[in-house]
Amino acid sequence: MIRVDSFLKNIFSKKDTLVGIDVGTSAVKVAVFKLSTGTPELVHADLKEISPLLEKKSRDLEIVEALKSLLKSWVGHSSRIIATVNCPQTAVRRILVPRMPKAELKDALRLHASQYFPFPIENSYLDFEPLTAKLGAEEGKMVVLAAVSPKKTVEDMLALLATTGIRPAALIPAPLAAKYASSANVDTSKALAILDLGFDLTDLVILSGPEIVFSRSIPVAGKDFTQAMTASLASDKGRVQLPWEDAERIKRSVGLPSEGASSMVEDKISTNQILSMLRDPMERLTSEIERCFDYYREETNGGSIEALLLYGGGADMKGFTQALSSQLGIEARIGAPLGPFLPGRSLPPALQKIEHRLEIAAGAALAATMPSGGINLLPPEIKDETKIAFKRASFQSAVVAVVLLFIFVFVGMKIKLSNYETRSAAAQMELSSLKPALQDVRELQLAATIVQNEPYWSDVLKELATLTPRNVHLTRIRMQEGVLFLSGVVVSGADLDAQITDYISALEKGLFSQVRLLAAKEMASESGNAFELRMGVE
Repeated sequence: MIRVDSFLKNIFSKKDTLVGIDVGTSAVKVAVFKLSTGTPELVHADLKEISPLLEKKSRDLEIVEALKSLLKSWVGHSSRIIATVNCPQTAVRRILVPRMPKAELKDALRLHASQYFPFPIENSYLDFEPLTAKLGAEEGKMVVLAAVSPKKTVEDMLALLATTGIRPAALIPAPLAAKYASSANVDTSKALAILDLGFDLTDLVILSGPEIVFSRSIPVAGKDFTQAMTASLASDKGRVQLPWEDAERIKRSVGLPSEGASSMVEDKISTNQILSMLRDPMERLTSEIERCFDYYREETNGGSIEALLLYGGGADMKGFTQALSSQLGIEARIGAPLGPFLPGRSLPPALQKIEHRLEIAAGAALAATMPSGGINLLPPEIKDETKIAFKRASFQSAVVAVVLLFIFVFVGMKIKLSNYETRSAAAQMELSSLKPALQDVRELQLAATIVQNEPYWSDVLKELATLTPRNVHLTRIRMQEGVLFLSGVVVSGADLDAQITDYISALEKGLFSQVRLLAAKEMASESGNAFELRMGVE
């Protein structure tokens, strides 16, 4: 039986399936969470590789097929879908501004955008959220987190998702998703750096507690390491130049070789040659990271960064983590964003191998748990449609809930009434069967009352039988209010009046008192007199 309270709770509750989508250059990644107890729990996460070298039309087809495969059976009416957007002009900035109404803040940010973003944002979507943290705030000022992304980047993503039938509730920048995914790993008393090394882009985010204090796209990414390995090399076999596919495969399998003895790889290239080719992009990457760290230290008066979490496909390179730790002088480790959302369980081995690549998709899904709604780079007209649709759906849900509540109450009352009628009919049948017995009880009760209040009849009748002579016939005996009435006939004897008088005297000598003659008359049809006596019984 459906419980009304559970039904209403389900109707008014938020969507309980959170879906995050991260479409990268070399892979499509998704993460799905359930909110069965109000706490996000991971139920599905996976990725599909796509070719980064295809022309746009063929690549889009691969993305659409990958999304359909990854999200099969995971997207429905109860799903809230959030996707990420990223490109060199997608940026997130922490900004200190004068206090002003929220309605005026977006215009103020656009007006002074050149102070915050190193590129024009005229053709970009902008959104922001005030931060509760007071770090850097001054009297009369407020701290906001602002994000921008080119309209073309946003609209291309929406068109791609629409091809698969997906209409996201929000689009968020990748650095913000990285923040949400890492929140469970953050020590609120320390600063943590996140490096997401993708194929086309590398994002560096620094968190102080749960808040972003710095974010920047670094112009060195996975493709730069692969490109470096396609350089022409001289060898004892002549000049060697690896094709892109071979360079990518060797980069993933060999990575950054350690200094020392050299060995041949696939009889094409030595490990010393690989190290020599990868040294340049590695040095450029660490130099950019150091510049970001120096800026953070300057802005925070010498603040230190506790550790560097590595995400993205580029983090797979062997020796990459150790090289970063050595050159930066801080702990670098592969991030594990999914573990905190698997209470009492561990990730399957296959998922453990790709967990660090799913951080942005997981963060996108977790953005739906933010109480304020957070930053959303959807075009304003789509946001308004979403709000209207949500209000309409809420109203319709409320109407359905009220109607169903009345139906449930009516059905419940009908059931109760039917039960009552059934019990009533059974009681009537039982009462009918008891009526004869009840009548007997009533008669016994009446007899008991009579016996209690009247003289003993057996004694009265015995006394009358003894005192009544043979020539006196009693025709009627009745009792009324404790007084005995006798009717009879005197049928023989010369002096009939004297015989009635003698009978009265005999009665008074027995149980009876105050015997009075009420009537006496001569009978015409036979000799004798009829009489009626009145007397009390002692």
